Amino acid sequence: MGDAGHSGARSVLEGTFALLTAMERLGQAGVTRLAEESGLPKATAHRLLQQLADLGAVERQRQSQYRMGPRMFRLGQAWQPYPGLGAVFPWATAAGKLLVAEARPNGRGAAGRVRHQCRTAGGAFR
Repeated sequence: MGDAGHSGARSVLEGTFALLTAMERLGQAGVTRLAEESGLPKATAHRLLQQLADLGAVERQRQSQYRMGPRMFRLGQAWQPYPGLGAVFPWATAAGKLLVAEARPNGRGAAGRVRHQCRTAGGAFR
């Protein structure tokens, strides 16, 4: 495998990520727009989009529009800024962010209950 940066050629992964990044910026778009935005030839963008759709990473909507698919959502949910951080700082995980977002000033929201449980268990949740 050669270094794509030196040969001027783009690897399949670089092209795929360029396409996904374009989709992230545009939200939902057709093959032509995604190809333009990612700098890929239209035929390459179309082929990659078909493969990504087969994997559930993107979804094809009506009128040949593509958007992120459920597999990308699931992969994103698994990401953590630091493995194990969720055990120390529960609000650093997606579920923890939801708890914090639902918190009420009186402490009676979901996050308030979690804080109470952590305090009674001797946790350091602050």
